[in-house]
Amino acid sequence: MGLSNEIAKDFEDRRCLIRAFYMYITYHMQYDVQTGMENKKRKYTVKTMEDIIKSDEQEMLKLLRTKKGVCWHFGNLLTKLCAVQGIDVEIISGTRRAKVLPDTLTYSHLWNAVEIDGEMKMIDCTISYKLPYKKSDFDQLFLVDPEVFIYSSIPVDPAKQYLEKPISYESFKRLVWPQPMFNLLQVKDLTPRFKRIKPQRDGIAQFNFKIDNHSQIDSLEIYLNNKYIKSIPANKPSISIALPVPSLSWISIQAIKFKDGLKQKWYLLDYDVL
Repeated sequence: MGLSNEIAKDFEDRRCLIRAFYMYITYHMQYDVQTGMENKKRKYTVKTMEDIIKSDEQEMLKLLRTKKGVCWHFGNLLTKLCAVQGIDVEIISGTRRAKVLPDTLTYSHLWNAVEIDGEMKMIDCTISYKLPYKKSDFDQLFLVDPEVFIYSSIPVDPAKQYLEKPISYESFKRLVWPQPMFNLLQVKDLTPRFKRIKPQRDGIAQFNFKIDNHSQIDSLEIYLNNKYIKSIPANKPSISIALPVPSLSWISIQAIKFKDGLKQKWYLLDYDVL
């Protein structure tokens, strides 16, 4: 594929090259429902493996021409761009997190996985960003650790979670909502990890988690029912918060960064207390 070689000529580092392919797709390609419907109808008409391969090739050419597609197109394009350069990128099918999910786990989304420095990382190209460039936008779903990515999407095949202990679909539906900063900061070892929680007998709720990229923020602010409670410095990866909470309340943990004297604030974790 000439496009792959054209992009790759400026990159020697494998990680940077994969990111260049990812950014090309997320910047140039637009999600288009109509294209997805046409692709779905086409799949019902092909019969033989030869027809499937030929049809898939036509779909890729159409994507490059129209710059319109859905997750199937974007995930397959990343795979093909990488394959030309000898990089093995896997396609994973499953379901993306949504406010309302079906009762049973079915295939409704597609993303990629790649091994980097001996570790599996997840890539989801089904986003569309334009200039001005913001690294935080483009990196939300790029090379995300499986432990973090599971809050966003779950594979149909549990083995493709790439977790030591794969979770069930029922557990997936009850996880806390993955805010954009959750992925960017790489929040791990989260306890509790379900959105709806119960305080302990003494009325105290304990929150523990690890922030791999804690250097990107200055502190965390804790809110109870939209009322500021306290601030915690983000000067180390391990975070532990003990908070007295009443029943039927709402807890928000927000990430804070001061830049050029201005305070920037992002939602990180939200909980509902039963």
